[in-house]
Amino acid sequence: HVALVTFNDAATLVVPPTTDRGGIIGAIAELAPTSGGTRFRTALARASEAIGSGRGTIVVITDLQ
Repeated sequence: HVALVTFNDAATLVVPPTTDRGGIIGAIAELAPTSGGTRFRTALARASEAIGSGRGTIVVITDLQ
């Protein structure tokens, strides 16, 4: 399963855990950087919630701004 969480001042679960890789790729294609802050703690917490009690890996991709 793969999920997509976006974040700046807040974190949003854009795509919940799914096996639909095409849906994830489509959602990523729609993303654009914003001028909001970067709240890594909030993003990691939301990603952890999406994983739940199972095992998972969190990958952070940033525009380095």
